Amino acid sequence: ARVEAIRAKYDSLSAEEKDKVKNLAILVEAEQKLANFYSDVPSKEWYRSAAEFVTLNGLMNGVEQGKFGGDSLTTRAQLVTILYRYAGSPDVSGSAPFTDVKAGQWYTDAVNWAYEKDAVKGVSATLFGTDEPVTREQLVTILYRYVENPDVSEAPELTNFSDAGRISSYAKDAMKWGVQENIINGFT
Repeated sequence: ARVEAIRAKYDSLSAEEKDKVKNLAILVEAEQKLANFYSDVPSKEWYRSAAEFVTLNGLMNGVEQGKFGGDSLTTRAQLVTILYRYAGSPDVSGSAPFTDVKAGQWYTDAVNWAYEKDAVKGVSATLFGTDEPVTREQLVTILYRYVENPDVSEAPELTNFSDAGRISSYAKDAMKWGVQENIINGFT
């Protein structure tokens, strides 16, 4: 809807005003992306505007030609790639010690960057788990580490959640932060 509003505004300009517009190519590119939008995201789908946002802002590109994969599980590699792109795809100087992160893959720089930033650990000392679905506690922990482990001393305890005892020790502070920041709220 935002792209359509921008197009309408542009179309309402005079010829002289249109000549002064320097970034028309960005609008045209956005229109082209939406015209060829994912075949698996109908216009009335509840996450359509979010899919448009992450696509138009370069955070996600879909899972295969013409498909967004909104009903698919998100992998650990996909999550760190989204964060890496959100951070502006910074230069990466090192490499992570994970044997399942192969050079030259679509996720390689993202995993190496997230490891350098200390936002991720592996599922073991030598494996990142590139194709493993990211769990809720992993997701929140990665976000928590990405924002550099904010203080959670004033965060609420997790005792209101019936499964609080199953939270991994590495994720407890992150989950407190996630609840405090309304990133997650549980099912109970």
